[in-house]
Amino acid sequence: MTMFFSRAMPLLHPGDAIQRVELIVTDADPQETSAIANHIGGNLKPSAAELRLFINAFHLWCAWHRINRNFTQDSKYKSLLTKIKNSCVLSRIEVDVLERWLWYFIKNYESNEEVDCCKLLMEIYLNDEMQSSHIGHR
Repeated sequence: MTMFFSRAMPLLHPGDAIQRVELIVTDADPQETSAIANHIGGNLKPSAAELRLFINAFHLWCAWHRINRNFTQDSKYKSLLTKIKNSCVLSRIEVDVLERWLWYFIKNYESNEEVDCCKLLMEIYLNDEMQSSHIGHR
């Protein structure tokens, strides 16, 4: 991967194209994340950033991949989510609502006030002592 970034990228994108890259978005694959982290300089001091290929770039993980791959499809959670979804129709609805809430939270909220309000409502819901009031609770 290092050869690709150090030799191939400058040849594929001549001129100042690479210097104009400000954001690199990837999924949360550990190898991909590590490779990108070694070649971005946006969060480094200027003297250290100059040694990187993408001197002005920052790295972010794709929100969809974070939810889909790292939560709903991850082996640590997938069997539990499947078990909950298969327990009854209402449980399936509740898990689907939580997954959609995560996506809506990432995609649509723009202000700190919206984020804080949304987080507060979810915390209230998740910490509700009367769990029997939740959809899908048996």
